[in-house]
Amino acid sequence: MSMTKVTSGIIDTLDASKLTGAMPAMDGSALTNLPAGGTWIPLQEVIADNTSTSISFSAPAFTSAYTNYVIVFNDWNPATTNTKAYYEYYGVSGSAWLSSAYKWSHSGFDAYGVERRGSATSGSKGEMNEANLEGGASHGFNGIIHCYNPLSTNHPTFGMTSSFMPYTGYFKATTSCLANSTAGGVSNIRFSMSSGNIETGVFRLYGIKDS
Repeated sequence: MSMTKVTSGIIDTLDASKLTGAMPAMDGSALTNLPAGGTWIPLQEVIADNTSTSISFSAPAFTSAYTNYVIVFNDWNPATTNTKAYYEYYGVSGSAWLSSAYKWSHSGFDAYGVERRGSATSGSKGEMNEANLEGGASHGFNGIIHCYNPLSTNHPTFGMTSSFMPYTGYFKATTSCLANSTAGGVSNIRFSMSSGNIETGVFRLYGIKDS
């Protein structure tokens, strides 16, 4: 095996077999321009293309590399109009998608100032909003999910702010709690529709750098 070396601007070949001894230890204390605590570090991106009924990140999405994570989704549209958006968590202890004990609450106002609410204490999947989605290119579902310490053994409880166009009514802005009462950490999240594919949508995962 050979390696390339550059000496005085001249490129030459170096025989790797001639390299002996141990590399000196590297001191990173002088490194600069590193991300500060609180910086969002891009980790994964998934783009829906109307070929699947669900979307999830490559496993594991949540690891011990970061304590907290953020998910940003844009232009989420169902292929089938008048359908509901769902979330599911992948449990660390059981190594499977959790299929019960979902709890959620949604509170917000529509474009006419009318308060809209929705909640439940039990479900096989978690509902992402209190109304069905309209669908269509101009009616995307958009939001930010704050994933608070997903590997904690406490019940996973994520917070979400979102805006969307329901099947009936007017544009809405909503604050939500996306929870599951099963104890133990979660290492991934999955999104789906009550019927049909996710036609469009961009889902981005960020890790928040600890200080």
